[in-house]
Amino acid sequence: MQYDAIIGQSELKERLQKSVRENRISHAQLFVGPEGSGALPMAVAYACQVLTENSQNPEATRKKCEKLTHPDLHFCFPVNTTKSVKKDPRSSHFLKEWREALLTNPYLNLYQWLNKLGIENKQGIIAVRQAEEIQQDLALKAFEASYKIMILWMPEKLHEKAANKLLKIIEEPPQKTLFILVSENAELLLPTIISRTQITRVPRLSSEELKDALIKRHNMDEASAQSAAFLSEGNYLEALRILNSNKEEMSFKTTFQNWMRSLYTKDIYEVMDFVEQIARVGRERQKHFLTYGLHIFRESLMTNYATKELVRTSGDEANFVEKFSPFIHAGNALSFASEFEEAIYHIERNVNAKIVFTDLSLKSMKLIRVKA
Repeated sequence: MQYDAIIGQSELKERLQKSVRENRISHAQLFVGPEGSGALPMAVAYACQVLTENSQNPEATRKKCEKLTHPDLHFCFPVNTTKSVKKDPRSSHFLKEWREALLTNPYLNLYQWLNKLGIENKQGIIAVRQAEEIQQDLALKAFEASYKIMILWMPEKLHEKAANKLLKIIEEPPQKTLFILVSENAELLLPTIISRTQITRVPRLSSEELKDALIKRHNMDEASAQSAAFLSEGNYLEALRILNSNKEEMSFKTTFQNWMRSLYTKDIYEVMDFVEQIARVGRERQKHFLTYGLHIFRESLMTNYATKELVRTSGDEANFVEKFSPFIHAGNALSFASEFEEAIYHIERNVNAKIVFTDLSLKSMKLIRVKA
């Protein structure tokens, strides 16, 4: 994978390339960027440059890097048990699927990755055995290049014991070893990990960069590309979701709207029917749904207190937000956000979904009737 696979980010690309040319390569680095910004492909392109420019056969190294098959380029990512791997899942069990997914979509997010594995109803984790596997991989001598490189994607999914096990090797890795962590939210990482790394921040894409990419890569007309780029807030994946009118997103919209209406009317039967339905979907989809709710709250606030240019909705969603916004205001918005974020926290920790959504529904039923 090369830098030309990455949308925009010209300043950051140049800075990274220059650091490799000048041999200023920190042994432990943390690439931090929100979903759809390109943090993962940026880290892979950087790793490939390090391997290529420190190889006796750069052309052969480049070709292997393009296929993600270079023997000195290692990956670790969240996994879970599947139909084929029923016990003790590790990244090495899924390298074929990982390469396919990443080469097809360098902007891959966790939900798409778990979908690829057929475990969208489970949570991805990086367990202690994976940390042990990392230690074993990096203890070996480099096969072809001068460097050995480990890219650890989504370190926020590290089990606490796994994270602690990696501290030593991150701080004092074997010679010519490069450790790259790629995170969407550094606040979820242990401070002891952050303090041991050099941080590279990957910013959100500009609307202009996104628009150009949608036109060139997906043959979109300028008006549609410009609208999607604006609504997506610098998130390439979100821009594609907007353009494709994803069925699941449409389902989220309908489900959320019906849920809010049942809460306002205090229709307990409808509320409990919603709880039963949402409890049957996977935890990642439950979190995705709650995140969508936070998005609606944000747009409702923007409708009430900001200019229309800051509202990032369109079509049916925009119509719903226009009608829903009077119920979201300074008197309840922070409480709504806090309750939804707490629900996401509990879902991530495997609390019974029926309990989580019943509790959230009862609290939201009160909040939606708070007067401005």
